[in-house]
Amino acid sequence: MRDPKNELTISVMEPSTSKTANFNSTVIDTQQYVGSMAVVLNAGAKTAGDAGDTTLNVRLMHSAESNGANATNCNINFTQVTTTNSLQTVAYNPREFSGRYLKAVGVIAGTNSPAFPVGISILGTKKLQ
Repeated sequence: MRDPKNELTISVMEPSTSKTANFNSTVIDTQQYVGSMAVVLNAGAKTAGDAGDTTLNVRLMHSAESNGANATNCNINFTQVTTTNSLQTVAYNPREFSGRYLKAVGVIAGTNSPAFPVGISILGTKKLQ
């Protein structure tokens, strides 16, 4: 992704915190952006839970509602996180989806109170004001 003259905008979808349960990120209005965007997941290895079955799965969902309700799976998924730190980037092109609003959904599974440090950001070019 190029950044001519510092035109990229970075927005936080999910602040970096320890997650101990399933979560939904902040909803992003993709109509404010031009073209494709990059969504970055920065997740640390599990900090609690059994080693054999503790997992974090994060997927992107789009919605026509500004609160992210009734969202549909975009079929854009990050690779499952378990016992290794993970920095991943996926591309999201809003023209490919009918919903204007984007959110990330995280699902944590495992025994003995699993936890993962997670942060999610989005990078893209915003429309001129």
